[in-house]
Parts: sequence; structure tokens; C-alpha cells
Amino acid sequence: MEEAVSLTKWVRSITIIHQFDNFQATDHAIKQAEKNDTISFNLESEITEYMGEQQVEGVIIQTQKTGEFSELKTDGVFVYLVISLM
Repeated sequence: MEEAVSLTKWVRSITIIHQFDNFQATDHAIKQAEKNDTISFNLESEITEYMGEQQVEGVIIQTQKTGEFSELKTDGVFVYLVISLM
């Protein structure tokens, strides 16, 4: 969440695509992202394809509950992974 909020200084909009219906972040960080008008959320979804030849021009997103696919035009992608070794 902190990374998304930080990126809003340089972009017009951010869409967080997250495979779960909740976040593994502090409540403060989640609230900060949720109140930021530049950030939108697409929960319980995954990117299945990156589009573009020489650069990213969009992504295909699959909603886990329905299996439906949608296209999101974008100028770039920032991948953030959290790995837990518990």
C-alpha cells in the first residue's frame, strides 16, 4: 500500500489488482490508499496476460469469482510480491 501511495506522486492513476479480498498491510496503510482518489482497487482478480509489443499497453484481468476477463489499458505495470516463509 505504501508503494502505491508513493507512486501517486508521478502518475495519473493506479489500479491495484489483488488476488484476495483483503490486504496484508497495516490498517493505516490501507486507509491511506483507500482515501487516495488516484488509487482504485480490483480485488479477487489476477493479471493473466500483458499486452503490447515493445512496451506494456495493457493487461488482461481475470476475476476469480466469475472467471470473467476484462482488459485494462495501461502505460506500465509495477509488480509487488509479498513472500511469507512461515
